[in-house]
Amino acid sequence: MFAHMPIIRDIIYGAVARGADLNELCAKLDLSAYDLNDSDKKLDFKQAYLSWEFALKITSDPLLGLHIGESTNPSIMGLVGHLMQSSPTLKDAFQSVCQYGEVATDMFKYRMVQSREEIALRFEPHSIWVETSPTSARQAVEQAMAGTLHAFYLLGGKTVWPE
Repeated sequence: MFAHMPIIRDIIYGAVARGADLNELCAKLDLSAYDLNDSDKKLDFKQAYLSWEFALKITSDPLLGLHIGESTNPSIMGLVGHLMQSSPTLKDAFQSVCQYGEVATDMFKYRMVQSREEIALRFEPHSIWVETSPTSARQAVEQAMAGTLHAFYLLGGKTVWPE
């Protein structure tokens, strides 16, 4: 399993915004600050989930995922994020994530279930991730949920409130 650097960069910079030291966090992940700019770089499963664990430990913020998600934008998904930005509707934007999200990471799946008048969005970390590091998987779900709402605001100009 893997995660592309833009996802990890969002976690690291989000932790730095909440008091973490950039160099310390990068050192723990065996990265340089320069590596954060390499959008094509993939981190393996262990480095990816450890980015959450180290960020949580250093910041002591149990709601770190929600806080990071408040400022997440579609670029975290790389090419998929650009596809979202060119979608004509929010529904189409989220369908793009569901269909192509594995380009950015295979640690996580996005799903959409539509009934007559409602659309349910599902955020599903890989079962191995949940078993290996349930806390980091939960943080990623919370970041994805808050980030989706923020992205919807950025793309649609209106606040979408979940029920």
